[in-house]
This record gives sequence, structure tokens and C-alpha cells, in this order.
Amino acid sequence: MTVDPLMADLDLNVKEMGLRPFQPYLDPFTNVDLRDGMLDLGGKLQVAQEHGRGPLLAFQGHLSVDRLSITDRTDFDELLSWRRLGLNRVVLEIEPTSVKIGDIVLQEPAVSLVVQSDGRLNLAQIAKQPSVEIRPQPAEKPAKPVPVNIEAVKLINASATFRDLSIHPVVKAGIGELTGSIKGLSSRELAKADVSLTGKVDRVAPLQIKGQINPLSEEAYTDLTVKFENVDLLAASPYAGKYAGYPIAKGKLFLDLAYKIAKKELTGENKVVIDQLTFGGKTDSPDATSLPVPLAVALLKDRKGQIDVDLPVRGNLDAPDFKYGRVLLNTLLNLLGKVATSPLFLVGALIGGSGDELRFVEFPAGRSDWREAETRKLASLATVLTERPGLSLDIGGAADRRVDARVLAEDTFREKLGRLKQEEAGKPVRGEALGEPLSPEESMRLTAVWFAAQFPEEGVSAKPALSIAEMKERLLGTVAVEEAALRLLAQERAQRIRDWLIQQGHIEEERIFLVEGEPQEGANMTVRASLSVTSR
Repeated sequence: MTVDPLMADLDLNVKEMGLRPFQPYLDPFTNVDLRDGMLDLGGKLQVAQEHGRGPLLAFQGHLSVDRLSITDRTDFDELLSWRRLGLNRVVLEIEPTSVKIGDIVLQEPAVSLVVQSDGRLNLAQIAKQPSVEIRPQPAEKPAKPVPVNIEAVKLINASATFRDLSIHPVVKAGIGELTGSIKGLSSRELAKADVSLTGKVDRVAPLQIKGQINPLSEEAYTDLTVKFENVDLLAASPYAGKYAGYPIAKGKLFLDLAYKIAKKELTGENKVVIDQLTFGGKTDSPDATSLPVPLAVALLKDRKGQIDVDLPVRGNLDAPDFKYGRVLLNTLLNLLGKVATSPLFLVGALIGGSGDELRFVEFPAGRSDWREAETRKLASLATVLTERPGLSLDIGGAADRRVDARVLAEDTFREKLGRLKQEEAGKPVRGEALGEPLSPEESMRLTAVWFAAQFPEEGVSAKPALSIAEMKERLLGTVAVEEAALRLLAQERAQRIRDWLIQQGHIEEERIFLVEGEPQEGANMTVRASLSVTSR
């Protein structure tokens, strides 16, 4: 070592230096206690005040921190701990600055996340608020990023626990046995590190993280898939009771997440599968959504008892209003909102359409049969009900006071003409013969006969004679169609739909309900009987 100019070439070796005495350095800035920890360091340190093209300072060696324990000063809960953090084959140079690390090994790290009773997160209270006002400094030109290369980061048996004390009963969950590696971390723009991690949720459910990342470069890059399997949902029951209005009695969660971030653009695919989701009784939570949660679940749950949905997320990370959690929540709420306004929207994938066409069955005016297109519609509806056994169907029969009444009046008109024909022939009036077709000539003649009998005063009128069509309209005006006849037609239409679904669609009778339809008065030549799905 020389003093002027300063130059040193030293061998360093530090063993089990306790970190607890350094607590006063943390006190002005944090609300944590450094309870335990030991520092080991070894290697060569070189310093050269006049360093020419070489670095001012260079260190080659290793360092580690063992048995670290950091607690929350408020409630003395452990926030962070690990058995060992080791940095091996470290090459650190300053002026110019660069960092090279052979591998980083982190053994048994544990993090505790706690939402306190007032709703605040414990980690958000680690840093103390500054006692003096910090004035913003004018923006400076960003410095050139420091070259960093890390061959591998190895994670061994990591864990994280989560507790929410702001809800009753208390929610507790955790991830454990998280083990794996991140290989090839570098600040170089095109470098991509390979990620491979596995673990377990609540000591049972498998967790897998795979893909590539580049967090050290100026343009961060991420291409990761995260898979959760067989996560028991019972731990989330208090949240469901509070926000959905129904606690979870049973269910398993499977998540297949794929996220890619390139040039600040996020593309996320969230494939969610929930198996055998079952709710308990309705709660009286004031925070519960007004959306029809049981109906949404019944629409989404297939005949195997599984819910399978995709929730894509898109956005620019630099956008001032972009927040991942809010975007994902809005996507989910939009899905539930569509359930409320158009329940059959969600089953469109089962029939290759939007599902909106299943809201009604069209009938010709005055008739209870339908065209072939409606048969195909009912077949699609039967598929939906078969695939979604948690659904029931309400059928609202319909009749129109205008178009149906007109056709029913014409039916009565034809029966009257048939009755007149039989009376003229001296035959007994038989119901089965009243609907037999008449020739145009017979129809015209019998219309005139009926008109003369119905309006005898017209025979002495000075007005020009009426045409047969005009006579028919006058006679139709005398035919009364009772509300009871329209109601009977509406019921017959609903029953025809029900019978088809039971007999041809093979849907259980107990899942189909006839409901009173609303009277209609339109100008179309078809009448629509309404269909609506409900949860069982």
C-alpha cells in the first residue's frame, strides 16, 4: 500500500461479523429492527488513485450474509429472513463501473406480508416519512447504465406468507418450497435470462414459473408463464363472503398465466379454471356486489363442474392511467356485467354465435308452430342447458293483441263460412268439417250471404254496393277475440317449447318453468315467446 498517490493491493477476509450493531444506521430511515445477521467477505481489493485506463477500485472475491432476521418494530413480527445469501465469484470495478457475479445463492428466504386491521400493508410502513421537505431537482440527462452480468441466481426453498387481518375470519395463505434458477442476467439490451422456478401453494398445490426476463436492461423484457394447479379456494372464502355476497364452501383453482412485456407494452393472458366451485348461504355484507354472482357461476360452470374463462390484459406501462390490478378487475367486472344484462352472451361459444338469438322463439301470427330456423335455435338451447347443468329455463308465453287477434278472427270467419255451407246443405254442423277449405267462389258467395244477414239494412241503402273484401272487413269487425283466447294461445306456445326441449332436447322437466308472458301489441307478422336462464 502507498499513500501518495493512493494505491493498495489487499487481501480481505471477514468472518461472522455481526450486523446487529449497525442498527443505528437504519433508524433514521426505517421502522424495522435488524435482529440478527452475520457477514462473511473474502477476496482481493485493489485501489489505484492514478489508474489510467484501469479502474479506481476493483474487488474480486465473495461475500455472504447468513441468518438474517428483520422484524417490524410495531408488532415485532418477522418481515424478512433467510438462512444464507451468497454472492460468489464477484468482480466489482468502479470508475469505470461494472459488476460481474458468478452466481447468487439465496437459501430459505422468507417474506411475511400482512394487511393490518386498518387496511394498510406492513411493507408499506417500512420506510419513514422524511422529516424535511425534499424539493424536486431539475431533470438530468440519464447516466449510461452500469454493465451488470450475473451468470445465475439460485433460489432454494423460498417462502412467502400472507395474512389479512382486516377481514373476518382472518385470511391466511402462503407459497413455499420455491426453488429454481434464473440464468444469464445481464444489462445488455438483447440479453435474456432463462427462468425456471417451482414451488407449492399452501404446502400442496404445485406452482411453476418459466420463461425469459431482462430486468437489468433499459428496456425491460418479460416473457413468462406462471401455472398454479389445485389451489384450494377455501382460504379465499372470507373475501367471497364480503365482496361476492356468498362464502366459498368448496372449489379448486387452476391458473395458467402468460405475460409478455416488450417496449413497455404489456400483453397478458389469464386462463382461469375453477373446479367444483360451490357457495354457501348469502351474506349480508354491505360491500357485496349487486351483480348476479350465482347466475354467473351457473352460466360459466360446465357439466363437469368446471369454470373455464380467459381474461386478457393489454396496456402500455407508461400510460399514466394504467394500473395492472385495475385493468384486470375491470375485465372481470365487465364479464359479470354482461351476465347481468345479457346472460346468454356467455354461452355463445357453445353454439358458435353471440347467444342473444336464444332469448326468444318466433311464432307466426295466430299459430303455435314454428319454422325450421326456430327448431335449430331450440337445439342450440338444449346444448347450452346440457352443458350448463346449473341453469334453469323460464319460458314466457306470448300473444299479440293486434296480429294474433287478427289471425284468430280470420279463423273464426272461415269457421262461420263453413257452418253456413253445412246449414245450406241441410247437414248437421260438425266441428271437424268447419275447417275444410272452400273454393274462392264459395267463399265469396257465403261472405255475401253472411253480410246480407248481418247487415240487412245495407240491402236498401242508396250507397254503391260493397266489394267482397269490404264485406269481409266489416264482418271481421263483428268477430270478438277474447283475452282468454289470446292467453290460451300464449300458454300453448310456451308448452310447445317446453315439450320440445323435454322430448327432443332431453332436458329434465324440473329445470323448465312456464311463466306468465307480457301482453304484446306490435305490427310485426311474428310473435316472440321469451326465454331466460336462471341459476338453479
